[in-house]
Amino acid sequence: MAPAGATRAPPPLGEPQVAAARAPAPAAPVDRLWQTAQDLLRGSGRIEGPQLLAELEGFSGNAGAAKQLLVRLRHDARVKVEVVDGTQVFVWLED
Repeated sequence: MAPAGATRAPPPLGEPQVAAARAPAPAAPVDRLWQTAQDLLRGSGRIEGPQLLAELEGFSGNAGAAKQLLVRLRHDARVKVEVVDGTQVFVWLED
């Protein structure tokens, strides 16, 4: 057994190197939240900001994560933010 911290020497020249097959890594929770946020707005077409924030908070589990998702949506090229009677309305532009 090699001592801790020792590195393994590469195989001698001429011997094939076998790459370990890796399964794709599961999506990180943040990526799933982002995908869910996009799906929510895409499915609705348009949602008022306060309602969107409440729904984002519902599936993200906390206000901080919901606000981060709202900011990401606001800056996404597929989203337009309109102001109607003083309320922000998030509109999905493309699909």
